[in-house]
Amino acid sequence: MIDLSAYQGRWVAISGDAVIAVDETAEGAYYAALQQDPGESFTLNFVEEEAGVDLPFTSLLDEVRPFFLQHGLPVYLVGGAVRDSLLGRMSHDIDFVVPRNAIPLAFRIGDGIGAPAYVLDEARDTGRIVLPAADTMLDFSRYRDADLFADLRDRDFTIKALAMPATAKTRDAVIDPV
Repeated sequence: MIDLSAYQGRWVAISGDAVIAVDETAEGAYYAALQQDPGESFTLNFVEEEAGVDLPFTSLLDEVRPFFLQHGLPVYLVGGAVRDSLLGRMSHDIDFVVPRNAIPLAFRIGDGIGAPAYVLDEARDTGRIVLPAADTMLDFSRYRDADLFADLRDRDFTIKALAMPATAKTRDAVIDPV
């Protein structure tokens, strides 16, 4: 197990048992890792602050977080689920955003948790997993614009324009550009 405590609050790219890139943003760590060896496989991880205050989320997120680590691209929890968590409420409409390959991610996670995935909008790279027993929907879409910040600005100028790394659990990881 790699000690990542020196990288708190940053994104790291890990290959095997080595950190190969570090950056303040997922995109920065991703592109730095590609520079190391374009053919090398790696995972992107957000390293949370150890003293962070945990936010309340459905236990379903614990089940799907390992898939985000395997995705190779940053995955962010966005919108109402982040807002609801900050307000101490559980959300059953959980949205994720990625730079690309949202539909394949939805299908990979659906297969992994034994739930059907659907294509909502192929042109916009949007997929959905419906979990009737948990009264929950997981939506996966690619950025609406060039990057996460542009995507959040396009969402709206309210408290729904929030994000956090999908593997994060604490209030300190919330991203609020507007």
